[in-house]
Amino acid sequence: MKHNTKLVGKKVMKSVPAKVYDESYYRNINDGGAVFFKTKGKSLSRRMRLSLKHAKIQKSDVVLDFGCGRGDLVFYLAPQCKSIIGVDYSQDAIKICESMKNKYYKKFTNISFYRSAIKNLKLNDNSLDKVFLLDVVEHLYPDELSLLLHKLFKAMKKDAVLVVHTCPNTNFYKYGYPVIRFFYPVLRLFPPFRKLLDTKPNWKGLKRLPKNPEANSHNEIGHVNEMNPKRMKFVLQNIGFRVKVKTYPFSRELDSLVIKLAYAILLLPPLKLMFSADIIAIAKK
Repeated sequence: MKHNTKLVGKKVMKSVPAKVYDESYYRNINDGGAVFFKTKGKSLSRRMRLSLKHAKIQKSDVVLDFGCGRGDLVFYLAPQCKSIIGVDYSQDAIKICESMKNKYYKKFTNISFYRSAIKNLKLNDNSLDKVFLLDVVEHLYPDELSLLLHKLFKAMKKDAVLVVHTCPNTNFYKYGYPVIRFFYPVLRLFPPFRKLLDTKPNWKGLKRLPKNPEANSHNEIGHVNEMNPKRMKFVLQNIGFRVKVKTYPFSRELDSLVIKLAYAILLLPPLKLMFSADIIAIAKK
């Protein structure tokens, strides 16, 4: 699939076409869809809960969720903050957001949704207390990401917080994935591990994992800028942010005792460096 190109100044800027992120993507591929539609936006996926705990939302906060998708975070946070804005460039994403708002959240006058590409994004300087960029970074080419981060930096108040979640961690694919791939036939014999592995749509039901972990996945189209912790920190610091970066193994919605024990083990060094697929960066202006 050809990717869009946009002129910014004299420079051509590439982007993933918005039509890639259609209603089917948000219902069937994007993590958290089942939870969102089942609870009508009242519950969050585990990856969003992990990200949210770093923001410490206050009743007086003005919040922006850029790349809001279905609006998961917007609807969940509406009762907890002064106002919250959801922005996405996908037409289908904004349609889902507006439909949910009209059906279930009419009484919340502090919710706003806008469709905007990065180059057209307009934000008031020093107006935002909290900003979320969840599972967006990996979908933006470097020039797009740089432009967006500069705009967000200007729009944030002093000491405002930007929370970034991105996955996968390229260190995991480099060091941890080959180990998982080697032991995959054995791991699939145990139901808790099989359920965990099957949460990756393109791995579900396979007898052996492919050499390329993203083979036959939507990420082959949408992921154009995957990160590791060191690079994520550098990108944010280069804008002017003060940054802390944390990593987590597989933020999936599974609660079995075996999986909890496996998570605890994988959080130990040096295993954490190899098997943490999720990156969360907490950046302050």
